[in-house]
Amino acid sequence: MVFDVSRFPDQERAILRRACIEFPDHEFSRLFADRRAGHVLYGVLRDKKRALGDIFVKAALADSAKAALRREVKAYEALGKHDFLPKYYGVLEAGDCVALLIESPQGAHWPPPWSAENVERIQKTLEVVSCSVAPELDTPISAFEGMLSGWQRLEREERLRLAEDRLQLAPGTLQRNIRHLIALSEQALQPSGELLHFDVRSDNVCFRANGAPLLLDWSWWCRGQVGNQLAAWGASLSRETNQDVWTIGLDVRPEHVALVAGYFAQYFGIPYEGASHVRPLQARQAEIAVGWLQHLGVI
Repeated sequence: MVFDVSRFPDQERAILRRACIEFPDHEFSRLFADRRAGHVLYGVLRDKKRALGDIFVKAALADSAKAALRREVKAYEALGKHDFLPKYYGVLEAGDCVALLIESPQGAHWPPPWSAENVERIQKTLEVVSCSVAPELDTPISAFEGMLSGWQRLEREERLRLAEDRLQLAPGTLQRNIRHLIALSEQALQPSGELLHFDVRSDNVCFRANGAPLLLDWSWWCRGQVGNQLAAWGASLSRETNQDVWTIGLDVRPEHVALVAGYFAQYFGIPYEGASHVRPLQARQAEIAVGWLQHLGVI
């Protein structure tokens, strides 16, 4: 099925038409507009001649979404020759819209399910990413400190008791340990030169037919301690595999788990407009990360 772009608003039509002009041997075969906060348009340009291959289009209109997309473009331009990235075809601008164009992997496997082999492949890929030489990608993880200060936010907004209830912790557990949790989280934000993707989860990862991993959605890249990335991925991986996260074999220290647990726990009681499915996922990941802290003897 080929989509008629005329049914989309003017701003969106402009970028879609520009893409068709730039790639005349392609036609839109799938389109999806996510008009929640961020306003992002997704589409696939099908290769009619089967020469270049299909192209994935990710376009943004809102300022926040455009800023995130430009960060992603910066990563592709700095790292584009690495095998862990899909092919990069460039960026388009039309009016107020910005679009990233990358390879749409054919025949790829998207987890879950996760095999032990694929978990190991991602771990090895993240090691390669961490050592990547890309001086222009220099944003430290501390730039996201506002978002990653979850324990401080819960204390400041007097929601520690609510978090204890949601996490089924004994009353006072978080209050007694809050200073230690904050100190650990601050330790996790200390500078490190390793490059992080920092949003590794199943919808941002796929595997080519030969098993080679691809990492997608690079808007959260930063420089920091690799354990933070592994802890965040571990909470997601545990939820999808029903394995205790500490049995998966990720090399993570207590400070990394504390940072991630605080990040997810801070959203208890906070609505997410337009995406009601997000908060239950974050709640489950908070439960997993806090259980990990208990296993490590932190609380």
